[in-house]
Amino acid sequence: MTDSVKGPNPDETPDKADASVPDPDALEEAVKAALDELEAKLDRMAAGTERQEVAEAPADADEADEEIDDAEDEESDEIDDVADDEDEEFKDDENFEDDEDFEDDDEDFEDDDEDFEDDEDDEGEYAEAVPRPKKVRRTRKRSYAPAGRVEHNPWVFLGPLVAVLTILTVLPLARLIFDSLFERSLTAPEDARFSHVRNFIDVVDGRDWWLAVALTLVVVTVAVVAQLLLGAAFAGTLRRITFGGPWVQALLLAPFVLMPAAVATAWRDGWVDGFAVNWFQIEPGGGQLTALATLLSHEVWRGTGLTTVILLAGLSRVKPSLLDAAIADGATARQRITHVVLPAVAPAVAVVALYRSLDALRSIEAPILTADSLGDLSTASHLVWTTSFTDFEIGLGAAMALLLILLAAALGLLLTLLMQVRRAL
Repeated sequence: MTDSVKGPNPDETPDKADASVPDPDALEEAVKAALDELEAKLDRMAAGTERQEVAEAPADADEADEEIDDAEDEESDEIDDVADDEDEEFKDDENFEDDEDFEDDDEDFEDDDEDFEDDEDDEGEYAEAVPRPKKVRRTRKRSYAPAGRVEHNPWVFLGPLVAVLTILTVLPLARLIFDSLFERSLTAPEDARFSHVRNFIDVVDGRDWWLAVALTLVVVTVAVVAQLLLGAAFAGTLRRITFGGPWVQALLLAPFVLMPAAVATAWRDGWVDGFAVNWFQIEPGGGQLTALATLLSHEVWRGTGLTTVILLAGLSRVKPSLLDAAIADGATARQRITHVVLPAVAPAVAVVALYRSLDALRSIEAPILTADSLGDLSTASHLVWTTSFTDFEIGLGAAMALLLILLAAALGLLLTLLMQVRRAL
């Protein structure tokens, strides 16, 4: 076994030993040459790859643009198909609205696209290497009326209203003004003469007109004040009723819905030959006092129920917490009414006073039924009636009617300013 392991032979010559071992310097130079060659090859490969990527970039950008354009064209075709279908449906329903502005918008969008393409051509080689940004295709928006809804011209509904008001108000007022400018009587209609304002002068110079106006204002004032006092008392009582309140309110409106002539007849019979004869020991047949009592009773009885309902609505605005706070602060009953209740109820009071005053001013039923008992006295509305349909003086009666309208307008304006009706609106 020892013979199989052979060491170096000392007898061998040095020339043979150096020939079997490579030179270190030559080996180092060979390795450096191989490394330099490998590095040069890697540099050439990297440079070739970059040139290939730069060469392929425009082709990739063009392919991406083509794909984007194809997708946009498909989307545009779908949108156009849907729009065409909707156009046909709305044309069938006769609710389509032609929008010419949308076509102008499309032309503007196309011009913007052309400008964008021109800018891209001017960008140079860098624009060819870098992909273009994706275009945003603008689609036009159409405005259609909601399905099942038809828009109407507002005059379709206002027209009949204006026609009715014209027939019932404007035309009679115009005829009234026309008749007031003529001296005309129904007994001799062919003798009508144009008199300018002579009829108005005769009415104002007459004593009967001013007596009638004075009596009318007295009746209106007393009747409205009585209605407000009774209505306030009833409203305060009904405010504390928790059971059957709506039914009681409905019963209070019953006198107002009855025929005024029937109500006036009942009160006239009661004061002339009925309960007043037994209660107040007056002579049957009555006189001016019974006639005035009939006028006042008729107005108060008819309007108290409506006044109560309106004042009750006004009292609902008074919060119990405000009254409790006033009591806690030591306010008396009068102070609570004047500083808490009345400010809240003032709009309702103003509305009632204005409405009932104008309604009493034009009342004609009771004055006609009590004309025999009134004697020389008469209200303004009854004087217009007798002048026009008893004396047959149409021109003079028309002048009185216009003056009565002006009196009503002045009374309404005065009450509006004094009681501040604007707060109730």
